[in-house]
Amino acid sequence: MARATIVLPATPPFRLDLTAWALRRRKKNVVDRWDGHRYSRIIVADDVPARLTVTQETFGVEPTLLVTLESAARMSRQAKEDAGRLVHKVLGLAVDLRPFYDRARGNAAIEGLVERFLGVRPPRFPSVFEALVNAIACQQVTLDLGIVLLNRFRSDSGRTSSPRAPCGTRSPRRPTWPTCPRSPSRDWGSVA
Repeated sequence: MARATIVLPATPPFRLDLTAWALRRRKKNVVDRWDGHRYSRIIVADDVPARLTVTQETFGVEPTLLVTLESAARMSRQAKEDAGRLVHKVLGLAVDLRPFYDRARGNAAIEGLVERFLGVRPPRFPSVFEALVNAIACQQVTLDLGIVLLNRFRSDSGRTSSPRAPCGTRSPRRPTWPTCPRSPSRDWGSVA
């Protein structure tokens, strides 16, 4: 198994736990995982599934993140750079919240919440497709049902995100998730 490590700085304040939960939304989410110390998900690197894991190594004035990629195949330098950019985007590392904190300081209505959630960043989905699928699924009945639908869609799409399955495990008869929307003959009734 190939393994690569990237170190990313984050502007303070930053808390991976809060940001991962903002992205994750519900404990049942099997795509975006948080185990209490590590955020992880399956991504595609060089057309091969790879497990991306992020841990926060340092806190305070100079927070740093350790990004680990694991794949069944050797990864190119471009794949590692893309993974770093993806983490930067998904975890909102480039977002400067200082103007918000300056405005919130002294505001009795929100000051307590700001202190409690200091370090959370506004996360983003890795792609427009994933954002759209999440928006549609999570507008159904409840957010919990939306997460269940997304979990079923992900497991039904052929790529696994199970921590027990070897990285890159695929169902041979099913399309991968980036090609699902282009498959007009797909039986979408089994997803719901």
